[in-house]
Amino acid sequence: MRTLFVSPYPPARDGLAAYALQLAGKLRSTGETVDVVSPAPSGARYHTNFLTLSGRLRLMRLSRRYDRVLVQYHPFFFFGSSGKLAYLGDILGLLLLFNSGRRVEVYVHEVDYAAGSRRRLAPLWRRVWRSPERIYMHTAKEHSDMVHAFQLSKDRVQLVSHGDSFVPRAELTRSQARQTLGVEAEAFVFLCIGFLQWHKGFDRAVRAFAALGSQPHAQLYVVGSIRVPAPEHSAYVDNLHDLIEGTPGAHLRESFVSDARFDAWIVAADVVVLPYRVIWSSGVVERTALLNRPAIVTDVGGLSHQARDDTTLVKDEGELIVAMARACDAQISAPAVDAAPTTHAAAVRWVADRGHRLWLWEDPMAGVSTAVNLPAGDARMIEPLGFPLEPNARGLKRLILRSVGRMTRWQLMPVVSYVNRMRDALLVEEANHRAPPPPQDEI
Repeated sequence: MRTLFVSPYPPARDGLAAYALQLAGKLRSTGETVDVVSPAPSGARYHTNFLTLSGRLRLMRLSRRYDRVLVQYHPFFFFGSSGKLAYLGDILGLLLLFNSGRRVEVYVHEVDYAAGSRRRLAPLWRRVWRSPERIYMHTAKEHSDMVHAFQLSKDRVQLVSHGDSFVPRAELTRSQARQTLGVEAEAFVFLCIGFLQWHKGFDRAVRAFAALGSQPHAQLYVVGSIRVPAPEHSAYVDNLHDLIEGTPGAHLRESFVSDARFDAWIVAADVVVLPYRVIWSSGVVERTALLNRPAIVTDVGGLSHQARDDTTLVKDEGELIVAMARACDAQISAPAVDAAPTTHAAAVRWVADRGHRLWLWEDPMAGVSTAVNLPAGDARMIEPLGFPLEPNARGLKRLILRSVGRMTRWQLMPVVSYVNRMRDALLVEEANHRAPPPPQDEI
């Protein structure tokens, strides 16, 4: 059988690329001929832009040459436009891809289930997901959500383990792995590994580790890099740097790691900590299981369905602290496990502290202060950004200018709104720097 894989592919630094490489290897080992078309130049036989008309037409032409087409679906690679008309075009492009091959099967790694209930586009989305011959999901929760969201037959949607095609990339003992990575041989090592971004929640692990107090035998390593350069990711990593610098025993190894080095880190760890805020399913959870390491993970998405007997599920920062403390036999103080206050003043402080911790649990940038170097009052001199007045012209010139303004206003509105929010945030920050802190009992 000749199979075409539609997927990112190494050397792309992407989890889907690593998944595709391993699945393609498994299929080839059974005698299948597997070619890959990727959205950018790579080690694949073909590449084309999945977001352009010419790229989609090439995908369709290629798919007709093969007996089977396997699509790795993640919206990041098939949707690139914010306008309503362009978004509709992306949906139609996906529909054409799913209907162009002789036998199309789709591995779904992330999907917007809410699209199946939106009044206008729900029928089109249901038609899109009814087009493939088979859909593969990684967890029972995702399987159920997919069937119900798009009103699909249960037979069409099949469950396949996320790590079904995974193979070890490093054959090392724990001591060998630690020596290779420069990790203390006798330390109890917690590991957070993966791309550094908000939804991975690695800041949660750092705060929980700090709550364990002084544990000379325990170390926390955060290992990874930014996947896609963006201001919000850079701000998150800067905050992560600050947290780790102020937490004894915590370390940040900021770099992209190869598959072999990724596995070496897992082998070197005593416990892998994955405190995700948002996730569908996790390849890291599967690699942790493959390499026989226990894990502590948040109970989000389909992770509870991926959990093994040695996986600890946690729902909040209190449970995370307790789980990490038990893992390394740390003695934690009563406040770390939320002992009830006994006086009114203590209750007020407890509520304020608990509220702040819950805030940080959901928003790692909460309370992070940016430097304001403007003299007092300067921020208030910045006028809010607005749209220009009607053109002071007559006749055809006025008509043309008004038409151009109306056609571009919808594109400028998000920019104007964003700039004004930045101005408001700067004013608030400046006011906070001028205002004295409230008394402790009045927080």
